[in-house]
Amino acid sequence: MEIALIEDLAKQAEERKYKPGEIIVRQGGRADAFYVLIAGTVDVLRMMEGGETQLVSSLTAPAFFGEMGLMEDGRRKATIRAAAESPVEVLVIAQQAFREFVDASEMMANEIAAMMQRHRISDSLAAALGTMSLKSQEELAAQAEVLTFTQGDKIICQGDPAEYFYILTKGRVEVLHQREDGGTYLINFQEPGEYFG
Repeated sequence: MEIALIEDLAKQAEERKYKPGEIIVRQGGRADAFYVLIAGTVDVLRMMEGGETQLVSSLTAPAFFGEMGLMEDGRRKATIRAAAESPVEVLVIAQQAFREFVDASEMMANEIAAMMQRHRISDSLAAALGTMSLKSQEELAAQAEVLTFTQGDKIICQGDPAEYFYILTKGRVEVLHQREDGGTYLINFQEPGEYFG
């Protein structure tokens, strides 16, 4: 079943080549395709809040990119550029074919979900720890553990020892402050991509 799906998807793919330094997708642009990197290396760049562009990671074939914009809001989350050292070859899969494949393939849906989680962690680390080297960010991201909380769960409590650094990848959390009289009040909300702890 999976092999037949992959073969069908491959028939719909278009092969493209990019010169060193050439932009493949641009952050903020419309997400209309999924890319499978079959040769070369690409740089993943993000425009940060201050307006500076930061290298978030590099991908070397075999790899894929472009799934986040397709699966979320339809906009590119990063700029992908062919790295300076060599040309790049990709297979480009149109949005509709990609969605049909993911819907039909539980294995691919799980892989895409895991990749999106890794991208969110890397992006959040780059935003939070921008001065840290790319290699250090990647090493730290590899050590990250995904935890799931349900509505009402306490993630950390005021006064407890600080043991972990948290990056919110999905959902929304409340930041509460406990007063001396035992009452609590809401300080803030945090959204995906923000961090605490």
